[in-house]
Amino acid sequence: SMNTIQQVKENLASIHHVDDSNIDKLNLLCEEINHINKGIQPDTSLIRPLLDILEANPNYDFGMPGYVVHTLETYYKKGLEQELIGSIKRNPTLYTIWMLNRIINGTTNKKEQNCYLNILKEALQKNIPDYLRTQIQHLIDIHQ
Repeated sequence: SMNTIQQVKENLASIHHVDDSNIDKLNLLCEEINHINKGIQPDTSLIRPLLDILEANPNYDFGMPGYVVHTLETYYKKGLEQELIGSIKRNPTLYTIWMLNRIINGTTNKKEQNCYLNILKEALQKNIPDYLRTQIQHLIDIHQ
């Protein structure tokens, strides 16, 4: 229900800094989102709050890939792509560029691939840590 979705959003918004004290809460919220989205048109208004958490915690190890990414990927071809591009333009992280790479791998459309690659190239112009720059460059090299 809308009420539940509003509640999930408020709970997500209350988690800004992720650490060992609230990761379980976050993972439970992800489970709840997966439950909300089962069998119906997924609620795309929940994409941005999840991306905000990844952006705000660039150095946290959410797992490989972890609940947040797993939940975001349920929105693949259902609104994830545009939101993800926005996120990377704002504040690229290891997890978001990794997700974009999966999207690049998932399309055979050259024009789409080039569009996504340009997003990665733009990210290199930003003030980002060396480990992230290296990773982004690596992904660009793979696809060229």
